[in-house]
Amino acid sequence: LQLLAAGSMDIGPTNSAERIVATCFLLLGWLLGSGVVATLSTVLIETQMSWHARAQKLEQFSRFLQQNSVSHELSVRVQNQVQAKLCCEKRVAENTVPYLDLLSSKLRAELKEHMYKPHLFRYPLFRVWSFADKHSLRALANKAVRMEAFLPSEVIFDAGVEAEFAYLLCSGRVQYLRHPGNYGAADDETTTLDADGQILAEATLWTQWTHVGSCEVMVYCEALAVRAAAFVEVVVQHKRIKDLTSEYGRALFNQVQTAMLQFNLPSGSDYPTDISLPGSDFGELVLSMDHVFRSIFSKAALTGIAPSSSWAQRLFGSRKGFAELEAEVNQGRCILIQQGDGEVVRITAVTMLHLENEKGMLFAQVGRRSKDGEFTMECKLPASKLAEDEQAVNTIHRMLMEQLSPLAEGVTCGRTEHQVLWNVSDSFGLRTKYLKTCQFAQFDSSVQILGDVCKLVQLPEKAVYIITHRDEEVAYCWLDKREFQRLSRPGGGQELERLFLGLEQCKLGSEPSRRESTAAPEAPLLGGPLWIAGVSEEWLPIQSP
Repeated sequence: LQLLAAGSMDIGPTNSAERIVATCFLLLGWLLGSGVVATLSTVLIETQMSWHARAQKLEQFSRFLQQNSVSHELSVRVQNQVQAKLCCEKRVAENTVPYLDLLSSKLRAELKEHMYKPHLFRYPLFRVWSFADKHSLRALANKAVRMEAFLPSEVIFDAGVEAEFAYLLCSGRVQYLRHPGNYGAADDETTTLDADGQILAEATLWTQWTHVGSCEVMVYCEALAVRAAAFVEVVVQHKRIKDLTSEYGRALFNQVQTAMLQFNLPSGSDYPTDISLPGSDFGELVLSMDHVFRSIFSKAALTGIAPSSSWAQRLFGSRKGFAELEAEVNQGRCILIQQGDGEVVRITAVTMLHLENEKGMLFAQVGRRSKDGEFTMECKLPASKLAEDEQAVNTIHRMLMEQLSPLAEGVTCGRTEHQVLWNVSDSFGLRTKYLKTCQFAQFDSSVQILGDVCKLVQLPEKAVYIITHRDEEVAYCWLDKREFQRLSRPGGGQELERLFLGLEQCKLGSEPSRRESTAAPEAPLLGGPLWIAGVSEEWLPIQSP
């Protein structure tokens, strides 16, 4: 060690071999020492030059502010922001990496897809692109996407400027501001957004959009910028996703246009903004599409819960559970979507008919006999799930034409109410979103409803209509509102069985146990809250009209 440090020793070499070794070590120590000194000198000189250059630039900047008579308060704020940005390390931009040009176009496109794919998947539509045509996602990443970094206090976009990009926030925090008079803003509206898959200016991808607010960075932010014009080019060039994307965009555009038209109405929705588009919920948009496109979205989500995966085995317990879910999807009874965070969600649309007669009584379902003869008793409003190749708005028409065909002539539809419920499906273990539509209607009691598919059976306490539909027999009864509320809530099963004693033995082809009557039992008109029982066993408080 003393020799390496070029120092003296108490013991000197005594022969030629020791002298050679000592000389080698002295030379090596000299080389190492000079190398360390040179390296430290270079680092110190470069650091000194860098600080000197920065100091000169700051001094020049300070003189610029003084020569332009900038106030002291504003000058301090400006210089503080400059100092903060100088201390912040920015992301390495793609165009500053020279060796990327050495890669082939194919390998470079694959690299960009690998880098941007996790962020693109935060927008659920792009997950479906990957399922329908994997080349489309690569083309999007290569032609229409770039990663941008924004320092604190930087403005991503300003209000009133025509938009060119939609932004998928990857990290950081931003503040969105709308001033009074800016496209529907009554007062200053400030919203703080954390980068959790948040998309800014989504409408830019689907229509000619002008920013209705400004977005400023609060914490260093990285965002994936999707250029709208290039996005359209990618869609046009890939036929497998063209129709699918066009249908989705048409549904979203219709929602945005409707919100803008209804904004000034008393019951209108919120005005579309850069951070929120009324009616743009991904699942509800998919539900409004044709069955062919809904099935594509559902099949893409099914790939996320393939039966071979350990997660699917824990979820369903067996391959049979997965097959049942797949069959329900194929029949159009539900749809599946995979959200931005990767979670697969089941969506079921249910339409209920709130039918009243002139006396204020409700037409309720109280029992059902299935094709195999099993009889179940439950008090609820007539309801139906969305059928295959059917839009949600057509469900009530199908109910009246099929399962309630004897009453159709006397039904006059009125207002509708929509409710959204979240629950975990008992059958599949998936988080399920129930979109419930309650159609209010009036019935003209002078219309004759008895016939080949509808018979009236007089039980000891109630008169029951039995209607046949698709080899199933469904029992209905006119109930006053308080009675319906009592029977439909949990715990009303015993009273239901008492009131409809003997109903299980009644069939359409059998003789009624009592004389038939075409008149509904008398009951006083009662108001108060109404509890609607849906098919998911959720109990929805809705005020009676």
